[in-house]
Amino acid sequence: PLLLGQYYILEDVRIGKEGDWKDILKGFKAGFAESLLARILLEIIVLIPAIIAVITMIIVAASSMVSMISYYSMGAVGYGGGSGAGAMIGSFFGFLIVIAAVLVAIYLKAAYAQTFYILMREPGISAVQAMKKSRIMMKGHIGEYILFVLSFIGWFLLGIVTFYIGFIWI
Repeated sequence: PLLLGQYYILEDVRIGKEGDWKDILKGFKAGFAESLLARILLEIIVLIPAIIAVITMIIVAASSMVSMISYYSMGAVGYGGGSGAGAMIGSFFGFLIVIAAVLVAIYLKAAYAQTFYILMREPGISAVQAMKKSRIMMKGHIGEYILFVLSFIGWFLLGIVTFYIGFIWI
């Protein structure tokens, strides 16, 4: 609901009105349930690739450890312990799966980036409908959105370097 309130303030600024900080609580009055449900659904959607990545890393780490233990416990030479190449190949493919999961999470985050904007502009819409509309709106513009978000990296690093005081202005 606070994020929805932020969108109300930003919309006022966009159309030339002075944003009022009291509007930050507007999300609790207008569309509380829908904004809360949208946030939960979006977090679940983005969390799924992260869970896949973590499970993959655990499996790769475990298989690498088993391979190394068997390699060294067999005297490392001549007893069929292997050369460790299998562990390296497994680690490489595990790393590729993690990278793919991260890219999928970024894509999904970008695809549903306009959900709260739609909830703010169309007060009676459901969270799922807003997410569908967001995905349709962002079709063909996801790369532009990602580049736009990446253009703020310097500002966010500056905010962190100033012990988060810089985020007041960012």
